Amino acid sequence: MVTWSEVKRWNSGRLSAPLDVLIQRRRMLVEVGEDIMATEVPDWSGTAAEAAERKRQQLKEQCELLLAQVGDLIHATSAAEDGVGEVELCVNEACSMADHYSFNISDTGKVSDTLVGLMRAGLDTIEGIKDAVLSSSVGSILSNRAWGEHLHPEDAAALGLRMQVLQETQSQVDAALKKAEEVDRSYKEALDNIAKGKVSEVKDLGDSPGAAGAPPVDASTEEVASWWNSLTEEERQRMIREYHRELGNLDGIDGASRDAANRLNIAEDKERILEEMRTAKGENLEALQQRQKEIAAIEEALENAGEDGHLLLYEPATGEAGNEITHAAIAVGDIDTADHVSTYVPGMTTTVEKDMVGAVSDMQRLKQHGEQIAGNGEQVAAVAWIGYDAPPAPWEESYRGGRWDTAVASPGSAARGGESLASFQEGIFDSRRYGAGDAHMSVLGHSYGSTTSSYGMDQVRPGVIDDYAVYGSPGTLPGYDMNVPEGHMYVLKNMEDPVTLFGGGPISPLGRDPGEDPAFKSLEANKDFKLQPFEAHSTYFEEDSVALDSLSRVAVGQAG
Repeated sequence: MVTWSEVKRWNSGRLSAPLDVLIQRRRMLVEVGEDIMATEVPDWSGTAAEAAERKRQQLKEQCELLLAQVGDLIHATSAAEDGVGEVELCVNEACSMADHYSFNISDTGKVSDTLVGLMRAGLDTIEGIKDAVLSSSVGSILSNRAWGEHLHPEDAAALGLRMQVLQETQSQVDAALKKAEEVDRSYKEALDNIAKGKVSEVKDLGDSPGAAGAPPVDASTEEVASWWNSLTEEERQRMIREYHRELGNLDGIDGASRDAANRLNIAEDKERILEEMRTAKGENLEALQQRQKEIAAIEEALENAGEDGHLLLYEPATGEAGNEITHAAIAVGDIDTADHVSTYVPGMTTTVEKDMVGAVSDMQRLKQHGEQIAGNGEQVAAVAWIGYDAPPAPWEESYRGGRWDTAVASPGSAARGGESLASFQEGIFDSRRYGAGDAHMSVLGHSYGSTTSSYGMDQVRPGVIDDYAVYGSPGTLPGYDMNVPEGHMYVLKNMEDPVTLFGGGPISPLGRDPGEDPAFKSLEANKDFKLQPFEAHSTYFEEDSVALDSLSRVAVGQAG
């Protein structure tokens, strides 16, 4: 049975080296298989020819077995690596909450409150609480009705919050231990099967042997990256031709391949839309015209970016929750080789049709200034990520129909978008493991995008994001709960930016004001007076501005 003290030492990075070796071995075996297939001589006959053919078949079968074994080892090891990463995430979450509230986690995984924690919270003066804590948890204390009669309402609320967080911490510990048992059991079972010769069948040495013949479904970014990089260049090009729909938005493959796949998708969609418009009427025609406008905006943004432009996400609207509007992401610079990769997450009212061109222009500015600050020839790739349904302004016509859509006052869109953002970031990180290696990675969240990105930072694996900044923020999740290195979270507020006031009120549906969160460091922003009420909210990327300089420093790791 795996213990808490053991899982705290688990490190998914320790599986990286053997996985890299396995991937290299598969590529080598594919080349060997190609050589074996090339030795067939159909015009040769006789006894010697028959002996040679028997030997060739024997070598072919041996190569197929080795490819099957290596392929299964790659799949099992990448799945284990992903599972260990999930364990690390749970451990990190539990330890972050325990450190913040001064809880104790025993070697067996039992979470309990401490007198030190109560003292820091100013709750140690409650009569009898010290003795109670020594013998029970805060939850037990609050469940005692006698306590409730004597507690001050503020103390009761504070204790109630501690009880809730303590239970959340215990849940994360339990989840880590449960997942660790699953990973340990599954990996052992897979290795035992391979050792016993129970492996996947390789039917044809000429058709991606020892690897999935199609893009994996519901796989982690680590599994996708190991699968993609186990393929030869010829196999990858065939995949892009045959499966460009599946590959364009698949987190875990390299940016150049995503760009190639998505440009094929755009070209196909343009032809299909023109064909359908010949007979479409009414709402159907309007929907097709809307698609044309979105594609035109993407193509204009790519053209403006020139050779630096890469289409990393192209996801037409489906009308379903979380994808009611079209999503897209364009990188200015090469995310596969850049020294720094920074992703911008925009906020309220953002759409591909209306905002992609401007967002890419902002990223060109960020890239230029970032490279000037970094010096030494270091390269920056800046990504405009419109990868979620940013809520509309309540006073504007909503894409859901009508006005006074109140989604902007709810974290629902942010939570869904944060999950997608975390996967996107992990995909870039994992894809580079087999190429240029680690880049300095940062995320910049503006307005409601700061709320969205905070959910992403809460869910992303530890070690992926190096720096994080929010600006013009109406509220975020607590900084202590984000998987970003301590001292590398920043907040900017332009003077007279009205949106930054929302997180400081008594009721903050989008979270806490990051300017009041001790986990965030304040950076300089713009202090010039603006006549229009919301103008100060949209000038953070303004040329030669203080805010642009601060954000550029975050993008290249020089903000601290």
